[in-house]
Amino acid sequence: MKNKVIYALLSLVIAFGLWMYVVTVVNPGSENTYYNIPVVLYNESVLKEKGLMITTDKEPAVTLKLRGNRVDLNKLKNSDITLIVDLSRINDPGQQSLDYSISYPGEFADNAFEVLSRSPDWITLDIVEWGSKDVDVTVDYIGSVPADYIVKKEDTVLDHDKVTITGPKSVIDRITQARIGVDLQDQTDTVSQSYRFTLCDAAGEPVDAAQVQTNVAEVGVTVKIQRVKDVKLLLSVTYGGGATEVNTTITLDPTTIRVAGSERLLENLGDTLTVGVMNLNSEEYLKDTEKTFPIVLPEGIDNLTGQDEVTVSIHYAGLDSKPLSVSNVELIGLPKGMTVAYVAPKVTLTLRGPAVMIQKITSEDLLIRVDLTNAGVGSGLYKAQVLITNSGDYAGVGVVGTYEIAVELKEGNGGTP
Repeated sequence: MKNKVIYALLSLVIAFGLWMYVVTVVNPGSENTYYNIPVVLYNESVLKEKGLMITTDKEPAVTLKLRGNRVDLNKLKNSDITLIVDLSRINDPGQQSLDYSISYPGEFADNAFEVLSRSPDWITLDIVEWGSKDVDVTVDYIGSVPADYIVKKEDTVLDHDKVTITGPKSVIDRITQARIGVDLQDQTDTVSQSYRFTLCDAAGEPVDAAQVQTNVAEVGVTVKIQRVKDVKLLLSVTYGGGATEVNTTITLDPTTIRVAGSERLLENLGDTLTVGVMNLNSEEYLKDTEKTFPIVLPEGIDNLTGQDEVTVSIHYAGLDSKPLSVSNVELIGLPKGMTVAYVAPKVTLTLRGPAVMIQKITSEDLLIRVDLTNAGVGSGLYKAQVLITNSGDYAGVGVVGTYEIAVELKEGNGGTP
């Protein structure tokens, strides 16, 4: 009897424990609620192929109330539940209400859970026509640079001159441009950075583009800013042949140009620019004349004037010119052991000077001197020095150009012919 009582008590304890296990752990009638389970929108690419898209702002989510045994419900998490809406069933724009499927991980039996309730019962989506196009990027310049600087707007560089926009067709149709604002206020250096843009209509007004996607988020913009200054144009002049600074007037048109460049380049350029070289002791400039010279600037400096050449005018006050044939030749420096076989009988010279003196001077007033110090046997052309023998009477008269005279030397001590 004593053993039977012990066995009966033990059986009672085991039975109570099993009952407690079934009630608290297994409990096939347990319930649990799972909140804000995200819905997977499937076949969105198929929807796009139909020219449609979703514009619903909020991602759909569902709350499920499930019944099952306590063990399974405790193991099941929100992330284990998959809710799928098949978008391929949508064919027209407008508000669409779609059913969704519910699935669980493979570790649970197919009938492990009973859906007691779900909220919402249907997934409601706003469907509109889809559109895409490219729009031009437009730069708005805000503010101004200092007075002695310039913005080279025409040289602005964009890493994207167009932006591709995608979204509701009704919105896409309104957008015509992507506008960027570049602040130039008091800028002295070239601006180069990336900017976010605003999608606008034809009037430049922003469009609500919250549901519009773009192929780029920012556009790189480079705006060249240069310092400007005025540079005086100069001419390098060599006077001679009767032309002096007193009786010669040289004018340049234009006299100055406005240039733009970096601080360093403009500093190196200085305040003047020599456009050419002019030797007035040349037949080319015998009389009043006009000549053009190109305006050549160092690389990196821009000519803002728009004039790429300068016109130089030369005027001689009271000067006249005339040719004279001179036969009075003097040879000096004849090397020893050589004799002169031939000397050109005359040289035609051009003289320029005050008109009164030019009229009076004759060939007898001129001497051609040739230095043969370094001469050798044979024929050659030697530089001729033209001298005015009565220089006191013809002050201001000069010889225009340079001249050579033909001389032939041979061996011997005969001297000059």
